[in-house]
Amino acid sequence: LFRSLERLQKAGVARALGVSNFDSEDLKILLKYAKVPPVYIQNKLSIYFHGGWNGAEVAPLLRENNISFVGHSVVRALPKQFAPLGDPHVLEIAQASGLKPSMLLYRWALQLGAAVLMRSHQR
Repeated sequence: LFRSLERLQKAGVARALGVSNFDSEDLKILLKYAKVPPVYIQNKLSIYFHGGWNGAEVAPLLRENNISFVGHSVVRALPKQFAPLGDPHVLEIAQASGLKPSMLLYRWALQLGAAVLMRSHQR
């Protein structure tokens, strides 16, 4: 499948390639065989689950290969998990910092070095 994406990029249909929901092992395998490395990896990122992205293992791999990490669903809970926006620690830190809990969580993700995808509930 990635070879097809590489052909699309070579033909000028896509400017950059990215992958989603890859952990460090998946990324290592892709980098070993890809002719064109991905520009970004997009994974779920929350205070409870870092989307296969832990700073100790994956951050150096991303830096070495000039790959950006994009986190999605920073404020949304995974099924059967406590909602980050209702976490007592988040609420306490947000109140002490004078921030809304959502802004605190986005700031946390940005300080990790991730780009974040935000979602609005307003239309």
